[in-house]
Amino acid sequence: MNKQHKDLQHKFLNFKYMLPIKVFLLFSFLLFDIFTSLNAAGKHTFEAESAKLIGGASKVADGEASGGFLVSLTKPDDGISFTGLPASGKLAIRYSSLGVGLISVTVNNQPVQKLNVHSSGNLTGSFLISIADVSIPANALVTISLVAIDITVNVDKIIVGDDDL
Repeated sequence: MNKQHKDLQHKFLNFKYMLPIKVFLLFSFLLFDIFTSLNAAGKHTFEAESAKLIGGASKVADGEASGGFLVSLTKPDDGISFTGLPASGKLAIRYSSLGVGLISVTVNNQPVQKLNVHSSGNLTGSFLISIADVSIPANALVTISLVAIDITVNVDKIIVGDDDL
């Protein structure tokens, strides 16, 4: 075999076999990057009934709730804890209440913010959403608890993310 023939054979093998592999790897990395970026940038919803109940918090059936249940917080220190949340900069709480009061949000057991609760007009089937800028690191523990006396707040779900919730 002469040198020119070997060069041609080498170019052919590189083109025929290596190009599809290179193209496959490139597209695989691009798809992975797009998927992880979209997943990280999106919003994530967590049902209140899937959270750990604290104090006297209890589940209440509600056909209008996103998961069919609410978690009722009836006295101070009743609450719910969500674990393993993704990193995000905003928190939305979908709730119902008949009064005005405060709920507390803690991240990794550190007080972050107290949120005003307003009347939604009914304890079931009628909801408001409270949205706050809350810095949540990856795999965080987020706890929502009742602060006010003489008010009941039923939590339907939370949504975490960085953009519009």
